[in-house]
Amino acid sequence: MKYLLSDIKYYGLLKTIKYAYQRAVHGYDETIYWEFDSYFIQFLEPLKKFCRDNITNSEVDKMRTTIFLTTLEKIKAFEEMDYKDQFKKPNAESKMWIYIAEHIGWYWD
Repeated sequence: MKYLLSDIKYYGLLKTIKYAYQRAVHGYDETIYWEFDSYFIQFLEPLKKFCRDNITNSEVDKMRTTIFLTTLEKIKAFEEMDYKDQFKKPNAESKMWIYIAEHIGWYWD
C-alpha cells in the first residue's frame, strides 16, 4: 500500500511536470484536447454581446447584420437543444460551430 501511494504521487508529479513543460514550450498542454468544445463555450456570451451591439439597419451593413442575426439564432438553438440531441450529428451545436467558423472574419469591428 505504501508503494502504491508513492507511485500515485510520483506519476501525478510526472504529469504535472509534463503539462507544465508543454505549456512552457507550446503555450498550451494536451489537456485542452480532452474537452475542446467546452473551451470554446466560454466565448459564446461575448460573441452574443458583440453581435447584439453591432447589429445595424443600414444597407451598407446588410450582410453583416444578417450574419449576426443568424449567429444569435444558432446560439439560441444550441442553448435550447435537448440533451438527447447531443448524440445526433449534425445537431444544433455542430451547426452553430460550423456557422461561426465559416463567418469568423465578420466577428470584429
